[in-house]
Amino acid sequence: MNEVEIPIVDRELAIKIAPGASRAQTRELLGAYDASFRYDFDDIGWAFLEFPEGRDVVELQEKLRKHPSIQAVTLNVIGQAGSIPNDTHFDKQWALKNTGQENGTPGADINVVPAWDITRGDTSVVIAILDKGIDYDSTNSNLEHEDLIDPDRILIGYNYIDDNTNVTDASDGHGTEVTGIAAAETNNNKGIAGVAGGAQVLVMKVAGGTKDDSTGVHAFYKATIDAADHADSTGKRMVINVPSGEWEKIPRL
Repeated sequence: MNEVEIPIVDRELAIKIAPGASRAQTRELLGAYDASFRYDFDDIGWAFLEFPEGRDVVELQEKLRKHPSIQAVTLNVIGQAGSIPNDTHFDKQWALKNTGQENGTPGADINVVPAWDITRGDTSVVIAILDKGIDYDSTNSNLEHEDLIDPDRILIGYNYIDDNTNVTDASDGHGTEVTGIAAAETNNNKGIAGVAGGAQVLVMKVAGGTKDDSTGVHAFYKATIDAADHADSTGKRMVINVPSGEWEKIPRL
């Protein structure tokens, strides 16, 4: 996990109840952890909790987020200005932090730096990258890019164009670029910073293979189904990233 050290308020958590869950039963569950409600569930299902002295709220967060009655759990983070990563080319990533470089407009970015004070992603979330593959040595089954080399995070999926497991990127490197933007290893003194550098990635090659584009619709369809199945079988949250202009190929699930 690629988390940063962040200050939190001891003994406090915010939780969001899952859709359809019983508030009474959820209160009973939380009572088993000696939680007291600073603020009860609001109209959209959030509550603010306080725990007795000595409770490890980081450990409690991990336990509670796995319970089916709870949709989300967050620490009470003390706000900061934002942690700037040490990646070599972060200063060129104007979309993440725009200081006016490249004649841009300062502040015209996705404002991700403050979000990194909460999390840089973790492996409970999987980003399925439906693209042209990744920098990969299919002969030795090795990840090749220095920012995308952790096999515990970068999961090799399938080549839906050629119907095999060779997810080597196309010659233009588009799949590797997209994967890096989403989840390159962050704060490692190399390359760029990924938006969610601690999340898992599932590489799904749906373009750039040896067959013609007539396989495209089937490839996108099958990859989308498989991504949903992966989320269902692992219990992880899934984000599916699709190239611009390809939405019409995605099945309505």
